[in-house]
Amino acid sequence: MSSRQPFRLIPVNCPFAAKVNHPQSRDGLMRTDYNGEGEPTIYPNSRNGPKGDAKYNWKPVPVTGVIDRASSSRHAGTDSEYDQARELFTKIMSDAERMHLFNNIAEFLKLANPDIQEKTIMAFGKVHADYAQGIRKALAAASIPPTPAGHADI
Repeated sequence: MSSRQPFRLIPVNCPFAAKVNHPQSRDGLMRTDYNGEGEPTIYPNSRNGPKGDAKYNWKPVPVTGVIDRASSSRHAGTDSEYDQARELFTKIMSDAERMHLFNNIAEFLKLANPDIQEKTIMAFGKVHADYAQGIRKALAAASIPPTPAGHADI
């Protein structure tokens, strides 16, 4: 233990009894040491971190019927999940607003690795094909190459 970290001597600050079993939340409360800094802490991510296993899901429990764990979104996995964004893009935004949108997204997306750029464009394509194409064109016009591996690749 470093003398620069005397706060760890206070029992409430001492992690001796901490038992954390959340592989995607590895940092804990107020963590001060290096613990995978820079690695994605969300799932899914581009680094193929730990994945959930369905065998550990809650089992259905009979009540006056059967309850089970299910998606909290009635749209999950369906095309209707993108209806609101699609309507905004196709019916509300002007051509100029769409161009601003493409350029704003490309300004930040150009900093990501190419595989992340492609995954992001594919996600926008679920809203509308023109959305993905507009971002792709704006990204091609961007002059800054992607950052080195390990940066901006969530």
